[in-house]
Amino acid sequence: IDVVKFFIQRAAQIMELVNAFIDSIAAIASGKVGAVAKAIENALAKAIPVLIGLLASILGISGLADKVLGVIRKIRQRIVAGITKFWNFVKKKGKALLSKVGVGKNKEPIKESKAKQIENDPAKDWDDVQVPFKAEDNHTHTLYFADKGGKTVLMVASTPTPFSKFIDTIKPHKDDERTKKAKEKAIKIASDIAIRKKEDTKGDKTKNKKKKGDIASMTKALSKFVAIIFGTDAKGDLPDSIIKHIPKSTSKGIVAKSMGATLLTRKGVEGTDPQKMNPLYNDLFYRLQDSRTYYVRGHLLNENLHGEGILENLTPLSQDGNTNHLRVAEIPIKTAVINDGAIVDYIIVVQYGRSVPEVSDDELETAGFTSDKDKEIIRKIRKAEQFVPQGLSLKSHYLKKEGDKYVKDKVLVNKSSVINPVDLNLKNYKINSERQVRVSVKYNTPAEIAANSQLTPYQADIIFRAANLVSNLTQFKQIIPKLPNVTTDFVTIDDITIMIEEKKLGSKLRIKKVE
Repeated sequence: IDVVKFFIQRAAQIMELVNAFIDSIAAIASGKVGAVAKAIENALAKAIPVLIGLLASILGISGLADKVLGVIRKIRQRIVAGITKFWNFVKKKGKALLSKVGVGKNKEPIKESKAKQIENDPAKDWDDVQVPFKAEDNHTHTLYFADKGGKTVLMVASTPTPFSKFIDTIKPHKDDERTKKAKEKAIKIASDIAIRKKEDTKGDKTKNKKKKGDIASMTKALSKFVAIIFGTDAKGDLPDSIIKHIPKSTSKGIVAKSMGATLLTRKGVEGTDPQKMNPLYNDLFYRLQDSRTYYVRGHLLNENLHGEGILENLTPLSQDGNTNHLRVAEIPIKTAVINDGAIVDYIIVVQYGRSVPEVSDDELETAGFTSDKDKEIIRKIRKAEQFVPQGLSLKSHYLKKEGDKYVKDKVLVNKSSVINPVDLNLKNYKINSERQVRVSVKYNTPAEIAANSQLTPYQADIIFRAANLVSNLTQFKQIIPKLPNVTTDFVTIDDITIMIEEKKLGSKLRIKKVE
């Protein structure tokens, strides 16, 4: 498998090696003796990392190529000097021999300016400016310079790619400020390198040495930010997230029972804020904690991680329980997936079964709830609280790819239970008895519609019956914000009553919003 992966990952390098050998043969065949040394040197230079990489794959030794190349680069200048001396000798002796066999006849000699340009090729001067670095994808990569079409181009590897092309593929997530900043700084440093590279030193050796040192330093600085960028989906090869929700039905509506993400990555549907309500949340939201509601609709899968605001992904959490969930699970998982580009799994199970005792009138009055309305609200809250979970069980692992499958690697989060605390002491209950909730004129009962509006029970019944005859009527507050002086484009409440009784209510009914 490692050997197959080697040929796949190094395909571009292997092709460069093949082309280098072809160039060597072509140079000899065409009689360009002066270019032979350069061609063969390039071929040998390209062969070294490929052959060492193959050896590393066969032996299963991680990073061997980089370690060996590090040593080779240190002695490379002496090797180049030796090769140059040797080929200068061969050039003198071989030119006459090649001429005798008809190679090189009637060919124009290399112009002095062109020869000087080859000798002073910046890529040759900077070919030892190679900065290996370990990126956040846990792989070692290299920044270096290469000749592309007669231009010295900044490259990034292990798969050789021009830096300008590589950086264009980086698409940080909208909430990933860290990668955004790293990309901005990387672009700035790469631009500075390009500007410094173009500066003319007029052949001054001291200035050339200073220029080379500056470029090496800037390339090293660039590697720190490229290391962060490599934690992103730079190649578009992250798998799509695979997420499944299992709901739980209660007498007051659907809540989330569990969520399983066998694959969780940056790629997936756009998450949303909680968008759905049901009678359970309506009742729970009467309870207050300071100036906010005591409970929230808590995402099992966070909205920044493709969690949708649907009932199957929501469970009632106390404010403290929501904070616990955020601290224990959501922050570390969001950091791994969104910031670092990790591939993880994530399983969360909701632990229901809270015991909430019924309360007597005496207990309610002792706690300060004396009106019938307040007592009714408290009992409504207490009945709903039996569906508030005691906690959440969750686990998440980093995943690694083996063959065509993703398997568990190290643990990211392992928490047997995240506590969802609820204070059931009646004396600590604080309620909003004047609160009106959004009700569905189609699905809530006429009594619930009347309780949360200015409709009389009779009018609520009429609206409920009308909503179930006309599909475009959805919620009371959308169609009739004020009563009793309600007007519409076509009808009044009395008109609706008559039309229902005479079965003349049809799709032409349009209720106009009245301010």
